[in-house]
Amino acid sequence: MKRSFLLVLVTLFMFSILSGCSDSTSKTPISSDVYVNDTDADVNTDIADNSLYKPIVEEIISAQQSKGFALSYGTIYDVDSNGVDELIMMYDKDNVSLQGGESYGSCMVYSVYTLKDGEVENLINEEMLYVLAGGPQGEVSVLNDNGQTLLGFKYSEIDPLNNTLYTEGKWDIYSLNDADIKNEKEVEYGYESSSDLSTIIYSNSEVTINGSSDKYENFEKWLNGCNPQVILSTTDESLTLENLLPKL
Repeated sequence: MKRSFLLVLVTLFMFSILSGCSDSTSKTPISSDVYVNDTDADVNTDIADNSLYKPIVEEIISAQQSKGFALSYGTIYDVDSNGVDELIMMYDKDNVSLQGGESYGSCMVYSVYTLKDGEVENLINEEMLYVLAGGPQGEVSVLNDNGQTLLGFKYSEIDPLNNTLYTEGKWDIYSLNDADIKNEKEVEYGYESSSDLSTIIYSNSEVTINGSSDKYENFEKWLNGCNPQVILSTTDESLTLENLLPKL
C-alpha cells in the first residue's frame, strides 16, 4: 500500500516538472496578441512591422503640403506573397532629371519599399512615370505571368482624333523576390480605338518592348493572360497617402 502511494507521488512530481519545462519556453511577441517561440528560426517577424513605413509616408505628405501638391497615392501590398507587405507610392515631384540630363518641371514618380531583417529597404526610388501635363492617368497592377508575380506601373493618355481616340502610354514591369527586384519589361505603346474605347484599330497601333518593335495585339494578348489586378490608381481618391497613414 505504501509502495503504491509513493509511486503515485513520484508520478505526479515528474509530471509537474515536465509541465513546467514546456510552459517556460521563451516566446517573442510579434504584435500585441501574436507570439512565436524563439526556437522558430524560420518565422518572418517583419509581417507586423508596417509601422516602420510611417515616417516615409509622413515625409512625402509633408513635402507635398509644403509645395501645395495634392497628388499622392499609396498602398501596402504583399506583392511576392512572402508574408511581408511592400509600400508602393505614386506622387508628384518637382524638377525631375533623367539620366540623359533632360529635366522636367513636375512629374508623377513612383517608389517601392520593403522590409528586410526588421529594417526598411528602398527597392525603387522616385522613377518617373509621366509628366504632369495634359490628362494622363497612372496605375499600379500585380500581374501573373505563368506563375511569376510581376509589378507593373502604367500610365496612359487619351487624345481625340477625327471620330476616334488615340491612347498612348507606357508600362514599367518588374519582378520581385523578397528584396531582389528586376526590371523585366519597358513597354511603350499607342493605339487608335473607337470613340467608346470598345474596339481597337490594330492597323494604327504600335508597341516597343525593351526597345524592340512588336504588334500591339501580341502585347495585349500577353497582358490579358497575366490577369492584371489594379492595386493603386490616380483616379481612386480613397488610396491617397493621407488615407494610408492611419493604417500604418
